[in-house]
Amino acid sequence: MVKTYYELTKPGLVWGNLITTLAGFLFASRFSPAPALLLATLAGTALVIASACVFNNIFDREADAKMPRTKKRALVSGAISVRGAAIFGTALALFGFLFWPKHALVLASILLLDRPTFPSLKNKKAGALPTLRPVSLVPSGTRAGVL
Repeated sequence: MVKTYYELTKPGLVWGNLITTLAGFLFASRFSPAPALLLATLAGTALVIASACVFNNIFDREADAKMPRTKKRALVSGAISVRGAAIFGTALALFGFLFWPKHALVLASILLLDRPTFPSLKNKKAGALPTLRPVSLVPSGTRAGVL
């Protein structure tokens, strides 16, 4: 059952985003990161992205049922209930936000809640988030010239 819940988080996507988060953090800190802040950033990022993936599985379950490649996923097959997945996704998000300092949450809310006029701009901002997030977490005196 643990493996089934783990697969809901789409671990490949989580790890891929952690690589860009780590790279951005290292560049922003000029390769001298504060270890505790780096670990908190990576943990919070992993949990929040995992939460988003769980909710994506919930939203896509009807489409997943129609495709041969995805029709055996846990929510489609009934191995995990929608309610159980929603509770799991919410818990991941809440624990993830606990790891992020206040200024990172402000940046995330600006990037995610802003409603651009053109959809293509929204997609570009979402793609930039993994890079900007670690820059926002590095103390301001050490990231001069990064942005």
